[in-house]
Amino acid sequence: ASGIEGVAAETLEGIIEKGGFDLNFEISFQSTNGESTMTIELNGADEELLKEKKGQLLDAIQLLVKRVIQHNFPEDK
Repeated sequence: ASGIEGVAAETLEGIIEKGGFDLNFEISFQSTNGESTMTIELNGADEELLKEKKGQLLDAIQLLVKRVIQHNFPEDK
């Protein structure tokens, strides 16, 4: 995969590997009125960790992926 999806996938693979998480992910895109939305679905044995402490880990992963994409694709913010 290339472009935004490729950057998101590489970032998630790095987080999952370095964090030692037992997680898989699926990336999908949806376009509505010219606006494209990327959705990342995480699942696996460590899925419950993402929900602990009011979802702080999930929020952190989401923020990191968003920032990496914004850094690599500043024109697509």
